[in-house]
Amino acid sequence: MPRFCANLSWLYQELPFLERFKQASLDGFTAVEHLFPYEFEPQQIAYQLQQYQLSMQLINAPAGNWHEGDRGIAIDPQRQRLFRELFEGQAIPTALALNCPFIHVMSGVMPPTQEQSVAEKTFLNNLEWALNKIASLELTLLIEPISQQTINNYYLTRQAQALAIIDQFSSSQLKLQLDIFHCQLTEGSLTEHIQHALQRQCLGHIQIAGVPLRQEPNDGEVNYSYLFKLLDQYPYQGYVGCEYSPRGNTTAGLDWYFPYRP
Repeated sequence: MPRFCANLSWLYQELPFLERFKQASLDGFTAVEHLFPYEFEPQQIAYQLQQYQLSMQLINAPAGNWHEGDRGIAIDPQRQRLFRELFEGQAIPTALALNCPFIHVMSGVMPPTQEQSVAEKTFLNNLEWALNKIASLELTLLIEPISQQTINNYYLTRQAQALAIIDQFSSSQLKLQLDIFHCQLTEGSLTEHIQHALQRQCLGHIQIAGVPLRQEPNDGEVNYSYLFKLLDQYPYQGYVGCEYSPRGNTTAGLDWYFPYRP
């Protein structure tokens, strides 16, 4: 049976953030993930995790100014210094304080004037630098293809593109974050992509949502019960992150999840 974690940036938005941990625990989750935990002191979040016996599985590295349209700055050569300052000064200490194994590095949006080769070189340089920074730590970087329908002109969009980057490093500390919602919108062939990543032993984390509305995973065109059985057959050892926008009250929409509760 897959292990699920609640994305507290997306779920339980009817509650203040620090109250979402308790409700996730009450609903049967044993793990959570959070996009950008940097507006809170790590000790505040660590207390909630301990209080409700939850583990933090995933955070994102700082991605620039989100409210002004940044969706990662790792491909921007003009902000390479900023990326590294934020990664070393915020992402690493926060992940360590929360005992969180995965840091997702968002690549960023391609400006109209930026050449593909410059973006690729900058992204690879930043990943190499970040891997060197975590080499002695129990941390893993994740990279995730994101659909153009969701983030227009996002640099990293296809599974093969992400796997080619992972191949260049041959590092056990760089893995794929496979978001089934984005993969279905961009490429389809979900079984093939999941099997391929599992066979290559580079699949670090999975995320789910209904397609195309990004609501509960039992709402839409993807047969998740089939995919969950597929994960069990291998077996997949990681977590499945619930990164979707509930139709209404989060708990009321968890009927799809309750059969999988530990």
